[in-house]
Amino acid sequence: MRSGVGLFLFSFATLGAIFLLRPQAPAVAYPGTPMNDRKLCAECHKSTGAPWKQDDFVIDIVDPKTGESFKTRSGDFVIPVKQGQARLVKGYYGVKGTAPEPYKIGWAYLSPGLVYKGPLESPKFADGWTVSRHYCTKYPEKKKDRYKSDHITFLSMGIRPNAGVGNTDLNLYVVVVPAKRGLGGAGQIVKKVRLTVEGKNK
Repeated sequence: MRSGVGLFLFSFATLGAIFLLRPQAPAVAYPGTPMNDRKLCAECHKSTGAPWKQDDFVIDIVDPKTGESFKTRSGDFVIPVKQGQARLVKGYYGVKGTAPEPYKIGWAYLSPGLVYKGPLESPKFADGWTVSRHYCTKYPEKKKDRYKSDHITFLSMGIRPNAGVGNTDLNLYVVVVPAKRGLGGAGQIVKKVRLTVEGKNK
């Protein structure tokens, strides 16, 4: 019996590691979102007539084990990662509960230098990094923690710097879409995310 339980736990951990450390691949957008040859979400979703202001947005990136936020005083983010080692972070994206509830919430972590090279489906996180789920679209979800009163969604992301990679800057694009036909009226915001690489993997 013990050997069976041990085998199950080993298999579960192995599958988790494979998922976390797999090479860059297009993230599955659920619910499904049409990905075309546009470079950014904002090229389709225009902000004209949007009911959301910049102060309405709620964005955070935390350590899922400790709950510690990587947000700085400026509102941007700095995430330390050890060379050659994987790190799991959890992102929260959405707007305050006092603001209109969006129909969908989408986000993407993109390297500023790669944004206009190829379609959104192509890996644009950053050269030299292994990553999972760096862009996605979801419906707002109910939370029981500090965001329980907000219109929020969330998803974990695994990141790992490969050999020779140094500090890396990313842009985090967040778009909230109203529940109406057409591509106008979307709320948009951009945050800076810096990945700082610490030491070397021994």
